[in-house]
Amino acid sequence: MIPTDTHPARTAKRDYVDTSAFWEGICQSSLVLQYCTETGQYQHYPRPVSVQTGRKSLGWRSVNTKGVIYALTRGSIGGRAHGSQAQDISIALVELDVGVRILAVLDLDDGEKAEIGQLVHVSWIQHPDGYKYYAFRVIDAV
Repeated sequence: MIPTDTHPARTAKRDYVDTSAFWEGICQSSLVLQYCTETGQYQHYPRPVSVQTGRKSLGWRSVNTKGVIYALTRGSIGGRAHGSQAQDISIALVELDVGVRILAVLDLDDGEKAEIGQLVHVSWIQHPDGYKYYAFRVIDAV
């Protein structure tokens, strides 16, 4: 396991809200989201107070990692400016079963296409620098 302080997103100082539970979950291949302890509803992105009550009655829980593609865009990264060949990527806003939306890269096989409304589940990817990050894969229709 990689310590959370080595994850690139965790190296920046976080004065507004403590997101360490989210990043520790990522290191353990678990999607951990903030929730209101009074209403039991989840919220993402993390905030200092509950969006339901306005109180600091917050906790963190591991969530079901299935959802639906709510919005989708495609683009390229890398290329001539970075001294490499451009790589096409798809980025989705995924509405999770627990009622929150989360932005993520889609983990697609070569030639695979994604569409709004498709079911997805979380996929854990090991970065060459040693840390993990989450993406979503399309669930094959049964």
